[in-house]
Amino acid sequence: MQVLVTGSNGFVGSYVVKHFWRKDMKLLLLRQGKTHHRFNQTKRTGKPDDCEQNKQLADLVNVDGTAHLMTASAHFQSHFIFISTDFVFDGEKGMHKEDEAANPVNYYGETKLRAEKLVKDYEYKWSIVRTVFVYGKPLYGRDSFVSMIAKKLKNNESYQVVNDQYRTPTYAEDLAKGIGLIVQSKIGGIFHLCGKDILTPYEIAIKTASALQINNHQLQPVTCKVFKEIAKRPFNSGLNIDKARTELGYEPLNFDEGLRKTLY
Repeated sequence: MQVLVTGSNGFVGSYVVKHFWRKDMKLLLLRQGKTHHRFNQTKRTGKPDDCEQNKQLADLVNVDGTAHLMTASAHFQSHFIFISTDFVFDGEKGMHKEDEAANPVNYYGETKLRAEKLVKDYEYKWSIVRTVFVYGKPLYGRDSFVSMIAKKLKNNESYQVVNDQYRTPTYAEDLAKGIGLIVQSKIGGIFHLCGKDILTPYEIAIKTASALQINNHQLQPVTCKVFKEIAKRPFNSGLNIDKARTELGYEPLNFDEGLRKTLY
């Protein structure tokens, strides 16, 4: 089996590549931006604030780029797997299921939802993977939230962290394994692949401090009204993973274990 991975040197893409190398699959890698499976993930437009500030580029990469990849994928009749986000939901309810109506509150979520709609019209097998707040040990240069917080803790830096938004943080290796399960099972449709613990970013930061045995720190809990961001974030965008557990056998680590593997 051949697998083409776009964004293979990005944070998530590097974990996907690592997972499939272990499975002895033939990989074709695109580091920016005939195969049986194609993964599409963006690099420069994966941050909500960047998308809000440059909507034209967000459209070009997240929507048009997806369409171009699907056109190429259709030439080989490939199974197309698209990586999406919890930010397609408004976060009013939380623990969203795959069949719930999407209602993004920022432009990043809007572009991902528009791309999802394109994927659903793909003429061959397709899968959409929605995930949340991915963390892990960086395999290349880019930090995850956890590794960034760890550096600030070790340097005793003052840092404000939001404490009124809830997520189901995803260990990157679990996400890669979940994508592997989709490839192996050849199941199409939408799947939520994320962690099983519901935490605020501040709670994640405090757990990181505890794991590093740093008691005297300068982490400050704040509300989203105080912590100003360009793009609005949903308050409770955690995802329900029951479908992935039942149909794929997906079972993520708890956050404490994922945190340990990230830090040590």
